[in-house]
Formats: sequence, C-alpha cells, structure tokens
Amino acid sequence: MANKKLNQVKLNTIDVSSHLINRRVSENFGSPIYEAAFDFTKNVTNTVTLSAGISVELWEGFTTSTDTKIFSGELISYEPEAGKVKVKAYNEMYKAVRNIVNAKIYDKSVSTDPSFPDGKLSNVFKDLMFTYAGLSGTATTVDDSGTDITLSKFVVDQTNPKERADRLAEALGWHYYYNVADDKVYFRPKRKNINANALVVGTNVTNVPKWRYDQSDLINDLRLDGAFQERTVEETFSGNGALNAFTLANTPVGSMQVYVSGANLSKVNPVSGDKKTLGVSGSTTGTFDYIVDKSNKQILFETAAVPASGTDNILARYVAVTAVPVHDSRDASIAAYKIHSRTMQLTDVITVADAENRVDMVLDKFSSPFQSTTLNVRHISGETYSVGDEVTVTDTKNNPIVSGAKFTVFGIDRNWPEGFDEVKVGDREFDPPVYFINVSERIHRLERELISEGSVLTE
Repeated sequence: MANKKLNQVKLNTIDVSSHLINRRVSENFGSPIYEAAFDFTKNVTNTVTLSAGISVELWEGFTTSTDTKIFSGELISYEPEAGKVKVKAYNEMYKAVRNIVNAKIYDKSVSTDPSFPDGKLSNVFKDLMFTYAGLSGTATTVDDSGTDITLSKFVVDQTNPKERADRLAEALGWHYYYNVADDKVYFRPKRKNINANALVVGTNVTNVPKWRYDQSDLINDLRLDGAFQERTVEETFSGNGALNAFTLANTPVGSMQVYVSGANLSKVNPVSGDKKTLGVSGSTTGTFDYIVDKSNKQILFETAAVPASGTDNILARYVAVTAVPVHDSRDASIAAYKIHSRTMQLTDVITVADAENRVDMVLDKFSSPFQSTTLNVRHISGETYSVGDEVTVTDTKNNPIVSGAKFTVFGIDRNWPEGFDEVKVGDREFDPPVYFINVSERIHRLERELISEGSVLTE
C-alpha cells in the first residue's frame, strides 16, 4: 500500500520531530559517508542546544514513526536561515575519517598480523574498520575476499582508515557501506543483492524518466597487447661456411634442437643424422657442436661444426614465450554505433586464455552505450531499495523502450515530505574499461606504496 511516511528525528537523543520541515538523506555508490540534510523551524533551538558532534538519528515508517531506522550519525554543521535552521549530518562511517593511523604495516608473514597467513584484503579491511575506525561488523557482513587477489604488505601511515579502505575496495572491485539497520559495516562485491521489487514506470515510478545514453567509453573493437604464450618455434638460417653465430627471434626458455643439413630445411624435414649436439657454455669436457647464449638469443657453433654454405640449411626448433595480441569485436554494435576501436596494454603476467576472457568481459560491458536515469519511486510499504542493488526496470513510456532490463542502483535520495525517493540507476559500473583489464596492477600499486611511504614511518 502507498501512504505518507511518518518520521522521527532525534538530535542529541532529544525528539525534535515536531520542528521538522523537510529532510533528505543522500546515499551514493562508492561514497560510504552518507549525508542527511534537515530543515527545522527556528524553534528547534528552544528544544535542543545545537553543536557540532551531537548525535543525529532518523526513523521512518508507515505504521509508526519508528518502524525503520534510516540514519545514524553526527551533526556536522547548522545554519539559521530566514526563520528556519538548516542542519547537515554525516552517518557513522564518518568515524573512519576522523581517526588518523600512524606507522601501521600489515604483513602476511607475521603470525600475529590480521592478514596472516594469506594476505586477504578482507581481513585487512576488518582490522581497519573495527580496530582503527571504531565500527563493527561480522563474518557475514564482511565477505571473505579469497586468495585470488592478496597483499604481501600494506602500509597505513599518516592517513585515515577510510582512505585505505577505499584502496582495498578499488583493488577488489567491491564496495563497502555502513548499514544503520544493524549498526554494521558491510564489504562485498557490487550488485551482490538482487532486489525482488521491480521498478515500473507508471506503477511505482511516478515520473517519465529522462534516459541518458553515454557512449564516451563505448568499445566494440578491442585489441589487448601483452599476453604471452609458451610455444614451440622453428627458425631457419643460411650458412656460408664461416659464420658461427646465428641470432634467434625469441629467447629460448625450454628444449632446444638444432639441425644442419645439405638440404633446404624450410622445404623438407630434417633427418635424425642432421641433429647437432648441444653443449654447456664454458665446458671443457665432452664433445658438442654448439652452445646457446640465451641472454643474446644466439646459437654459437664450435669451430669444427660451423655450418657449410647453403640456403636455409640450418633449423632451430625451440620453446619460447612469445607475445600474442588478442583481438575481438562485436559486429552488431559496430553496425549500430559505428566502429569504436581501442588498444590496451596488459601489465599483468597473463595467459592468452585469460586475455581472451578479459576481452570478452570488456566487450560485453562496453559495446553498448551506458544507460542511466533517475526514477521517482513512490513510498510503498514493503518496498525498499539500497545502493548497490541489482534492480529490474521497465519503462514503456520512452523510445527506445526499456523492458525488464537489469540495472544497478548507484544513488538514492530519501525525501520527506515528498511521497517519493529519487533512485539513480545505470546498467554498468562507473569504472573505466582499463579497470577490468589489469586486475593485479591495482594490487601491485598498493604494495609499491611501501617503497615510498615506508620512509615516513616515524611513530
């Protein structure tokens, strides 16, 4: 059922609801410090003494004014203005900004360290929030980040827990927030919660949405450079009866076989009698025909084994790690939006199979324009939405029509006395495409900070 919500506001534990003119609680994805803005009548100062730091609590409900607590934090500022008083407050996550941490290094090799023994980012996050920010949570509110992405060391010095927690969330591609309903901090993957309440224009959505289509990051033709593959390589060379050094195109990393024949080995296969004996550089014992200088990528023949003159009469067969560009495209997207090509450089040590998976993931996310809008969602008993939720949206009032598409809730403005909340939705994360390419580079950056930040550890 839809009806007007009731409110209760407490400042410094004193009920000031009778002085409330309007309020808005703003929640935004990637910004765990939520802001509440209130307008009170000027008489609120007769009920409570306003000062920065006093507690601010807000409840709402359809049955009673205290059905659901939707905000808990502290007063940041207040300002008398034309017969009313404007109050701004931040939620409990603000505690993670107020406290400064000095000279803390997380080290997974130390048995007493919170990150021991696996270097899990979620364990570091818990210690930052619970020990240093003074917030709370449980094993069910902070998800286990696993061991695919880990840290060996992590420096926290002359900074606050939130700044370091932001970096951990960025590295994993997760988000975190304070949940006022249970007074706990949550740390989890994006879009983990699938909201069962669909948003339907003309039913629980009261406005005709203005959709934004952003193709600034559109990619429908992608090449990744930097993937490597171990494979067997064959190269032929032509001897002249005097040259003893032949340079390979790749650095050999495995077995090496060299054949010298009177035939053209680019056209015929070598026979067993053509195979030469590999020696060890610097050896003075045994009989061999050639050695391999890996640092210079060269085959060096002994004087007695210098190949005779011939065309492609020398064959080198060896195992090497070679660069393999990975390239793919989406034909339907190219037909609809013209070609949008991008070349990106991999910084991870990565297999070709992994690179192909990452190309597919980026093209799936970025081959269509990013859709976003703001929906005015009616206050309906039993329907709630949270930042980070996956929601289904149907809009048959616009062209092109959105019908049953999946979106992420990126922001919510919870309003009163208006009968609706403003819910901002979009069909993909705000992260740039390169974010999905170099996964481990985000971890490497965090660990490299030890080099620059470690020198300032003085306390």
